[in-house]
Amino acid sequence: MKDRNVSIMSRDRFKALMAMLHVVDPDKDEEDKLRKVSSFLEFFKQKCKDLYQSFQCVVVDERMVKSKHRSGIR
Repeated sequence: MKDRNVSIMSRDRFKALMAMLHVVDPDKDEEDKLRKVSSFLEFFKQKCKDLYQSFQCVVVDERMVKSKHRSGIR
């Protein structure tokens, strides 16, 4: 049998890649693009409301850095 230069991926690397892989049926049109992080967003919103101090000067700028990136999330 000939000795070939074949690289084989380690099992741990394969498992790490498989954990990051997410396959979705393109025929399923899901409305909520943030469904995976919605629980975190709700937690974050509640913490913001709890920690907000209205007597401080707070300024929020919608766009501080020019970008041509277009996101599907509005």
